[in-house]
Amino acid sequence: MVALEFGLLGPLRVCRGGAEITVAAGKQRALLAVLLLNSGRVVPAEELAGVLWSVAPPRSVAASLHNHVTRLRRALGDGGRQRISTRSGGYVISTGPGELDVEVFGSLLATGRGQARC
Repeated sequence: MVALEFGLLGPLRVCRGGAEITVAAGKQRALLAVLLLNSGRVVPAEELAGVLWSVAPPRSVAASLHNHVTRLRRALGDGGRQRISTRSGGYVISTGPGELDVEVFGSLLATGRGQARC
């Protein structure tokens, strides 16, 4: 899997090798944020649809969601298909160690708290 950096703390961002990857505004960014907040867990399609179309969902929600996932995979480039998997009833994103800033922050926080107790 190609190494990426995902940032949720502050503005949503994705970087590969220090260069920012553009993820189109709107639904793709919202989709990425929800998947990253649930990294490693299947997010049900109904939940994703509720985030993307809270008021007026399109007639074919499943097809529209699939199209947004396909565009997001394409935006992530090499490995996008491997990172975002289709699972029974939803989608899951996989992140490696040190790729998601929220997880890095949590790890550093736990280390700091452990050191403060000594």
